[in-house]
Amino acid sequence: MLADVYEMCDPANQPKMVALPLGPIKAPDCDVVKGNKILCKWPKCSDEGCHYELHWRIDQGKFRKVSKKQNDMTYTLQNPIPGQVYTFHYAICNDCGFGPMSPAKSIVVANPPSSPRCRAQVVDPCCIRIRWSAPSRTGGSAIESYSV
Repeated sequence: MLADVYEMCDPANQPKMVALPLGPIKAPDCDVVKGNKILCKWPKCSDEGCHYELHWRIDQGKFRKVSKKQNDMTYTLQNPIPGQVYTFHYAICNDCGFGPMSPAKSIVVANPPSSPRCRAQVVDPCCIRIRWSAPSRTGGSAIESYSV
């Protein structure tokens, strides 16, 4: 993940040659986990001593910053608010500073769906027929299955 361009850096009055950080190629991979977490991952940088800075926000609010060490390429956001849009992006940093931000990844945590409307019918003493219609509210996500 290093750039081909080298530049003099002097972070502590000690000039040395280090590679400028190459910006992230792709957005972080973020998914909702078990409905109450958002887990984001990104590729490891190959520069010795690099680290990451992840930024996230809710809807159009102010970005919040999380610093991560070189071998820590994940971030878990606990208890996201259903129905809100969460946006994530990150940058790689080395002794020369920060590279450009990655493309943003946005994700919406779905609300639970409303209950389906159900009607049970006794066919005979050994058989019950259950019919239902789809919930009136899906919670912002497709209905994948029903449990009876």
